[in-house]
Amino acid sequence: MTAMTPRELLNAFDEGLEIASSWPRLLTALGFDPDQGRPGPLLLNNALEQRGYRRVLDESDSFKMLTDAAYPDSWWRAVAREVAGRDNATVDDVVSRLRLPAKVASLLQ
Repeated sequence: MTAMTPRELLNAFDEGLEIASSWPRLLTALGFDPDQGRPGPLLLNNALEQRGYRRVLDESDSFKMLTDAAYPDSWWRAVAREVAGRDNATVDDVVSRLRLPAKVASLLQ
């Protein structure tokens, strides 16, 4: 194992927490209960559209939900790009914008 400086260790830990919390926080911000199953792309697109955003997920990707244990990274990037204006937006950026009224959020982009 390579030695990490304390700063590198904290950065790695922060990054891991960010990744682990991304989907539960996004689902909650979109009005879903993460403990009630996993909504597919159709429901996620509906929730985005209800908040004034475009339908950015390929709804034919529903089969990924059956074979993959996690949501695809490409879905997160698509939602982040639509909501926060960039693929690498933090969870806080995406969630905070989803909680804003649609007209206010559109002014921020």
